[in-house]
Amino acid sequence: ITVANVRFEGLKHVNSEYLRTLTGVRAGDVVDTGRISQDALRIGAIEDLDSVEYRLLGDPDHPDLVWVPAERAAGRNFIRPSFGMYGNSGGDVQLALGLQYLRRWLNDLGGQWRNDLQLGYQLGVTTSLYQPLNVAQRYFIEPTLLLQRSVQSLYSDGNQIAVFHTVDLGGEFDLGAALGRNGQLRLGYWNDKR
Repeated sequence: ITVANVRFEGLKHVNSEYLRTLTGVRAGDVVDTGRISQDALRIGAIEDLDSVEYRLLGDPDHPDLVWVPAERAAGRNFIRPSFGMYGNSGGDVQLALGLQYLRRWLNDLGGQWRNDLQLGYQLGVTTSLYQPLNVAQRYFIEPTLLLQRSVQSLYSDGNQIAVFHTVDLGGEFDLGAALGRNGQLRLGYWNDKR
């Protein structure tokens, strides 16, 4: 079939122009279900959506391709717990509990506010603002603030001879570029006071 128009419906937070950058089917293209399905897989793979469906509406020979993605039921806010364990040959075992709060789609470009809390052998709070610079989210900036307390041991011949309690207060500013959908290249400045 020849697609007359491509549009997105039913979105509250996710920018349809961002989703359009993930698709290859455009108005006027001759397509089959295989090509549409490839686009559906790319759209459906993003974390902000639970599922995606499409409809072909209007003239059977020149229909409109209508994407109907279902945004995550949890909305734009995510809370992710984590657990970690560290051990050494001396029998010391240390635990870490973490909690991440993430607010997505702060704006049309897909800005995110990321907050991390860690408890255990390391105590810390980190907050950052991930801000894409274009709709396709290929380029971004991310300023970060950090406050962290940690305990580190110094050993000599297997014997603990000192314990250091440190407090770090720092910040970072990154410029970056996405490398496909699974990687990033970052260049940044980090300043830390211990």
